[in-house]
Amino acid sequence: MYGPQGQITQSAQGEWVFENGRYIEVDADDVVPGYLTWEGQLESQFRELEFLLEQLYLVSETTPAAFGQQKEGLAESGSALRRLMMAPLAKVARITMKFDPAAKATLRLAAELERANNRGTPTLDDIQIQWQDGLPADPKEQAETEQIRSGNQPTSSQVSSIRRIDGGTQEEAEAEHQRISDEANAKSDVELKNAQALALTRPDEEPQAEGDARASPKRPGKAA
Repeated sequence: MYGPQGQITQSAQGEWVFENGRYIEVDADDVVPGYLTWEGQLESQFRELEFLLEQLYLVSETTPAAFGQQKEGLAESGSALRRLMMAPLAKVARITMKFDPAAKATLRLAAELERANNRGTPTLDDIQIQWQDGLPADPKEQAETEQIRSGNQPTSSQVSSIRRIDGGTQEEAEAEHQRISDEANAKSDVELKNAQALALTRPDEEPQAEGDARASPKRPGKAA
């Protein structure tokens, strides 16, 4: 503690002591004693880091969604993720336009070298490269888009759907489709047998004879 003079008393041993602990006497003109504290301003430092990250995303044409750091939450669909990735997709499109001619020229030159070595490589006159944007496809949105464009008509076979969803080879997809068909046929056979058994156990209903319900004859009335 510190305070004005006169609060310290002299003990029997001749020492000046303060009853409640250590005490520092301070005059009116003296500098007040105290601890040296560090004012870190951490909140402003974190704001500075957020600003620098925003500038980094702006200069590099990226987005926090690419690193899973968006503040609005996760993208709930493929179209929502595509909207969040507009800047990186535009950058990818520009890079693709520059890289596409070089890739085609490399493939064409490699084919010419193979032909020069008598490898039997065909001539690559028209090379088409299908570039992808790298975003994961949303199967639900693709199915809804195909359904709308085809007018609710099927756009792929069941075997292709099984292979696209479950993966595997063509033979595995065909075998899975055959098992599904066998199970459906077995279920239909069981339902048919149950219907036939129910028809045999039901008593025959006698048809109602035509003309059973006869109208009662009318009594002749008396002449007035």
